[in-house]
Amino acid sequence: MANDVSMDQSQRSGGHKTTTTRRTFLPTFATAFVTSAIAAPVLGHAEQPTQSETGTVSWNELRTRKPAQARAFYAGVVGWTPKVGADYTIFAVGDTEMAGAETIDDGDPADIRPGWLPFIQVKDVDAAAQRAVQLGGRAVKPPFDTGNERMVEIEDTEGNRFGLVSPRK
Repeated sequence: MANDVSMDQSQRSGGHKTTTTRRTFLPTFATAFVTSAIAAPVLGHAEQPTQSETGTVSWNELRTRKPAQARAFYAGVVGWTPKVGADYTIFAVGDTEMAGAETIDDGDPADIRPGWLPFIQVKDVDAAAQRAVQLGGRAVKPPFDTGNERMVEIEDTEGNRFGLVSPRK
């Protein structure tokens, strides 16, 4: 099951409006892996990331089985305002989007774990994923395209998961 959602978003860098479409991948990646798409653009532009952007955490995704509790918790602890969509929540401070939350459903793969999944920006997702495997990690599934981005979820040598993201070529 995949859902595309589009909406105008004010980008964190630059403040101009853009329409972004993000795709949720319920069966294989997570209940919505980066995105139902009311999420802010990860890179904020379509070009290759600059040297200062490469290696930075560009988005954080919370996977949860209890979305209402997560919204209340993060609103109460850190002051984030939840913007609730059909299958996805954006946490914001004012107009600035800070993170997203996706719901883990009973029908999702058993290896989908609750917790935070940071997305790290790289110049080339495929090359970075290949290097991760060479260094003893694994790609949870092959890299894929969504909107203007290319993504992959990686598991490091101790089983910690994180995402890699870059602009589509």
